[in-house]
Amino acid sequence: MLSTEGTSTPSVDVELDRAADDVLCFKPVCCQKKIVSSGGDVTDTGSVDCVFQYLVELAFGLKFSPLTQSNEIGVLAHHQSSGYSFSLTRITNSSGEVELVYNVVSLGTFERVAPEWMKETIIFSTSMCSVFFQRLSRVLDS
Repeated sequence: MLSTEGTSTPSVDVELDRAADDVLCFKPVCCQKKIVSSGGDVTDTGSVDCVFQYLVELAFGLKFSPLTQSNEIGVLAHHQSSGYSFSLTRITNSSGEVELVYNVVSLGTFERVAPEWMKETIIFSTSMCSVFFQRLSRVLDS
């Protein structure tokens, strides 16, 4: 059974949150609720404060956390059972188009069997994001 603690007002309002490095972060209302899980097949291996993050982690089998190293917007993804991890960072190219940069952090147990694309830095358009995750899922599910 899943429950959420906190406000239950459905809206798209955001809350300003000042991080330790004085960077303002906008938190949607869905990310202001604490996920508490019990029973069933759901195990709580860490605290997830965002309903959206929780659903994405369930869908992809990856744990996501925001990148905190610089002013870049991105996430760090970690596949717990294999140790595979990577970052996806948002950039704007010289034409002003938004792109994503994939960088492998660790191949984990996929070291010997990972396809070449998983070992390289890749820059792709946001419209190719679904293709990226489809290819990634094929490797993770094998």
